[in-house]
Amino acid sequence: MLETDTNLTRLLTQLKRDEGIRLTLYDDADGARLVSGSAIKGNPTIGIGRNVAGDGISEAEAEQLCLNDVQQRESLIVKSLPFTARLDPVRFAVLVNLAFAGVHRLMEFRDTIACLERGDFAGTAAQILNSKLAKEWGARAQRLALQMKSGVWQ
Repeated sequence: MLETDTNLTRLLTQLKRDEGIRLTLYDDADGARLVSGSAIKGNPTIGIGRNVAGDGISEAEAEQLCLNDVQQRESLIVKSLPFTARLDPVRFAVLVNLAFAGVHRLMEFRDTIACLERGDFAGTAAQILNSKLAKEWGARAQRLALQMKSGVWQ
């Protein structure tokens, strides 16, 4: 067993050297980056030799990845819409949730953003429900609109 942090650090250094480290999905057979529609010869792999088709990821890893994504989206939202830094956490969370469709897509919600900037939470909720995204997301959009309107976690 690798009983010390030093041994784990040394092994990690070896694996980075030997497996490489790739932060995007790739085919382990030829190293080609995988994008939507790619033909796969070997296994879809990411990181330091993680075969996601065979090994997948743990729930803890999925949660950590999600938290990283949340932090990234929070920063992008506040940078793009500075007034949102004054929102309460419950309503700000709605924006972060919506940004999982893409921050660029969130920025296209001009009427929604205008209502939100005025502090019109009922209007913001109505705009969310009138969006194309609401048709795609169904119940999720309903919950987010209610959360925006009420200021209560849904």
